[in-house]
Amino acid sequence: MMMMIFLVAMNVLYPKPPLQKIEMSRIALSEASKAEAESYAAKSFQEAKNNWDRLMTTWRLENQKPFFQREFQKLETLADQIVTLAEQAKHKSIQARDSLKNVAKVESILLQEKINEFRASFEQMPIDESSRSKLTRGELLIFEGKYILERQDYRKAVDKFRLAEAFIGQSGKEVSEMLNDYFKHIPIWRRWAEETISQSKENEDVAIIVDKIDHTCYIYDSGKLVQKYSIELGKNWIGHKRQKGDNATPEGQYHIQKKIQNGQSKYYKALVINYPNETDVQKFNEAKKRGELPSNAQIGGLIEIHGEGGKGINWTQGCVALKNEDLDKIFNKVTIGTPVTIVGSLNGMNSKNSKSQHSNSKNQQ
Repeated sequence: MMMMIFLVAMNVLYPKPPLQKIEMSRIALSEASKAEAESYAAKSFQEAKNNWDRLMTTWRLENQKPFFQREFQKLETLADQIVTLAEQAKHKSIQARDSLKNVAKVESILLQEKINEFRASFEQMPIDESSRSKLTRGELLIFEGKYILERQDYRKAVDKFRLAEAFIGQSGKEVSEMLNDYFKHIPIWRRWAEETISQSKENEDVAIIVDKIDHTCYIYDSGKLVQKYSIELGKNWIGHKRQKGDNATPEGQYHIQKKIQNGQSKYYKALVINYPNETDVQKFNEAKKRGELPSNAQIGGLIEIHGEGGKGINWTQGCVALKNEDLDKIFNKVTIGTPVTIVGSLNGMNSKNSKSQHSNSKNQQ
């Protein structure tokens, strides 16, 4: 009986572990974990976890001592620190998640707008495989980011969107550089057009100017613009024609070499131009000597202004396609020798027509 009284007295006199505070620290740490503090407030959360590990180690060491030698003050201090750090981590994590959520949503909207703008400007352009691959990769990353955003993994969603932005940006940069290099020839193209219009005026005759970027065929008579028609070009329509089979529409100063009537042409009627001319042959041979073309490359030919247009895409093998009814309006006006000048662009991407691949230009009679 005396021993029992002694043990009870010893239990009362000597300290007990701060179980309530330890439980509170455990709950605080759990709540911080649920708030994804490990991802969004890693420093505070890790510090709280380290203190929890120290608390458990200290408690285990104290329990190995005789009960009357145990000291639990350090446990209480650690428990208080854990609660403070865990609550801080939870608060920071919630703030960071909300911020990243907003960032992810904004990134998603802006990137989609960027993609839409890119496609509106460049979708129908014959972009090289590398640039188009980067654009496609960017679109896939946006799709993945949106899916991850719905699953509320905001950090990962933002990472996906930013990687997508890098791919899209690189693709846009490459396309812009390609266009800038292409548009360096505008002064030459303008000179060609001026010479063709002057020739039309001097001869009091018809001349044709084809603007590839505008996708427009301009008809001049006695130096005055009298008609314009929407056209379709070769699949590889931006850039210079280099060899047979490249599906590129050439640029140069040509003339009508032959008129093919309905029933004699593969594509309704056709106006055959004198491609390749001497300049084309010279450039082709020089490119071959420089090793820019395969040794077995051929220059090609049979470039026409023909019918069957109106498909809404660039589909020819390098020819200029018009709607049959538009070609009919031109066909009887021109003769063998009528000048045909094809330019990349007269106004660059600032042209009112270049915003749309096929603007619905009204015929000017």
